[in-house]
Amino acid sequence: MAAGYYEPARSPSAATFELFVRRLPHNRNFILAAGLTQAVEYLQNLRYTAEEIAYLRACRSSRTRLRDFFDMLASCASTGDLFAVPEGTPLFAATRSYAARAVGEAQIPETYLLATIGFQSMIATKAARVVEARRTIAWSSSAPRRAPHSGGGNFCGRASYIGGCAGTSNTEAGLRFGVPVFGTAAHSWVMSFSVNGERSSIAEALGTRRFT
Repeated sequence: MAAGYYEPARSPSAATFELFVRRLPHNRNFILAAGLTQAVEYLQNLRYTAEEIAYLRACRSSRTRLRDFFDMLASCASTGDLFAVPEGTPLFAATRSYAARAVGEAQIPETYLLATIGFQSMIATKAARVVEARRTIAWSSSAPRRAPHSGGGNFCGRASYIGGCAGTSNTEAGLRFGVPVFGTAAHSWVMSFSVNGERSSIAEALGTRRFT
């Protein structure tokens, strides 16, 4: 799509790409914006190697594209602007949260922006709803074991903190984003204090064998 802006039949003109939530689920009246920092970092550091550009040139859908498009990829000469609400801002249905305005290069990061902002906003919103439900408890995020991938756990810890959690059990999120870190304990740690009788009972109940 980005290459299409450089077709001979049209002259490159600026287009605006907007991110917003079209509608919210039943009994949900807001979503918290999160992920802006990662979006800005991505846009500032977006680069294409010669190998990547050569691959794109060889793709069937790119063979008829103008040279100007690939020159733009090589130079990463972004001419656009980014407009955004501050992180942690409550948003409502059909409220614009982020907008990128550029010629054709703004089409390229669309998928990344949707993914990183959508994911972190979802986590931040859930955290805010949990915190609002029980304000007397200091909630902590323990996301890495349930996150889509290992890196996602870091962003879960960050987004949960934006949503109102007191901190996270993920030490890497604490290192990278300054989120307060709280300890946690696995079931295996608790079971390590079991007496021999409890261990035998568990083994019998599960029908397990001991491997040496």
